[in-house]
Amino acid sequence: MLPRQATLIILAAIASNLPARAGCQPKIKITPTVATAEKGKVFEILVRVETDKRLESVAILPTAPENFCIRASAMPGLSGYRANTDGSAFLQALTAGSAVTFQFRVAAPTELQRSRGSCWTLERTAADSVRDRTSDNTRDNRQFVFNAQYRTVGAGTDTASSLWSETVEVKYTTSQWIFVGAGLLGVFLGYVVKSLTARKKEADTAKDVSATRRGQLGRLLEYVFLTSIDKLLTSLVLGFGGLLALSKAGIPVGGAGAAIAIGISLGVLADDALISKVK
Repeated sequence: MLPRQATLIILAAIASNLPARAGCQPKIKITPTVATAEKGKVFEILVRVETDKRLESVAILPTAPENFCIRASAMPGLSGYRANTDGSAFLQALTAGSAVTFQFRVAAPTELQRSRGSCWTLERTAADSVRDRTSDNTRDNRQFVFNAQYRTVGAGTDTASSLWSETVEVKYTTSQWIFVGAGLLGVFLGYVVKSLTARKKEADTAKDVSATRRGQLGRLLEYVFLTSIDKLLTSLVLGFGGLLALSKAGIPVGGAGAAIAIGISLGVLADDALISKVK
């Protein structure tokens, strides 16, 4: 029993010496409104602060990845709140037992804009409308850092300043129309491959009509793109519908390369019998 009692005494002593404010830290939760950020699109990141103690001088300072722009949204009617020009948010006081959600708007760079261009998307100022090719890739996720500074007010007049930091990761992908366009290119390539393999007998027949190599190539192209134009157009339409539905559900990470691979699969695996029924 002695070792157990000694352990309890030690734990009680440690607990009594912990800072009083350790259990009074506010709850801060960061939630992106999208699972995947598209190039050229604006999305939101929500920062919810919930506290059991009164907080004063609450400042949320976000840091965006390169070529992204982040700005705190205005909240009219919330006393003591301001959205600063540097993108941060400030709240004069948050009473005990209350909560507030800060809203940050994030602009992802387009194909032709760097960070100043994405800020222009949010601010609409001519001074920030510089355009340039961006070197952004969609292989890596983007990390947004949020730092918070606040003062916790105790039962008396004592206050304690605290710092808090957390990182949230957002997947980054290409824009919807680039995804669909690259996917249609893949559908076209898949259709050509299928036409020259699955329907090889018909292709060879069309090719053998002419004796010269140039004539054979011409007849082969005529068969693929003219004689079977109905199958090509139907494959493209079906592929467009599939790619568009997939992009609405969420564009896969990987950019145009992933779109082409998906398109090739759609073009190759398209069932001729199904296409004939669609016609």
